[in-house]
Amino acid sequence: MAESSSLVKTITSMVRKVCFLPSDFAKEVYLGGRVLELDQRGIGNEGAKAIAEALEGNTEVTSLLLWRNHIGHEGTRSLCGLLTRLTHLQLSFNPVGDKGVKCIAEALMDKSLPLTQLVLESTQMTELGAKYISKMLQKNSTLDSLVVSGNVIGDEGAEYIFDALEHSAIISLYMSSCQVGDIGAKHAALAIKKISRSWSLYLCTNAIGDAGARDIAEVLTTSSMLSLLHLAENRIGHDGTQKLSEAKKNNTAMRYLYLENQSTQEPMASPSP
Repeated sequence: MAESSSLVKTITSMVRKVCFLPSDFAKEVYLGGRVLELDQRGIGNEGAKAIAEALEGNTEVTSLLLWRNHIGHEGTRSLCGLLTRLTHLQLSFNPVGDKGVKCIAEALMDKSLPLTQLVLESTQMTELGAKYISKMLQKNSTLDSLVVSGNVIGDEGAEYIFDALEHSAIISLYMSSCQVGDIGAKHAALAIKKISRSWSLYLCTNAIGDAGARDIAEVLTTSSMLSLLHLAENRIGHDGTQKLSEAKKNNTAMRYLYLENQSTQEPMASPSP
């Protein structure tokens, strides 16, 4: 506990040198269970650099949560040095951009790094950033949870990531609100067909229609290890929802299928697990 208190004081002192912090900042920092949470603190690039310096040599913190802090690619680059000991990095709602994603991806090409959870929701990533992620996934053997939701990666970016999944350790992929359509769904289907481990896929709030739904349903009818598929709030019509529901009935591995609120039809309840 004394070490935690000392670390908070060090971080507060170093970050205050480069950006404004409220007087009660130290009281609001959550540092417990090896988690350092500094959400919505307006830290910015210089603050991120200060945090990286403060944590240099620290072995206590393994989870770093920096949600909505105005951290761009320069700040992200500074934080990449911490990936030698972090198991969870959360940078959602920061303007990380493709340059920042590239820094993270290049660092994670090192198979010895311990990171298992990477959360990059709404970080201004495009299909280029998704390409960097794809290259990393083919080399990394520890990352098992990836969140890229809220980024405009489209079908091209989805293709990059889905095509790399077979060679990765991913068991949970969140790709909601990424403007993924039927072409992206087709590549999702190919990934579902190839992956031989139990895993979950979140594709809600995209632009997948009946064609994409049929491609996915076809592979679910045969052998598949996908245990959860979230397709709520897409553009799947009656034909697509029917085929997916029938495919789930014949698939013993799939426990959950969510199809609520398709834009082309009345809202429907998700099939029972």
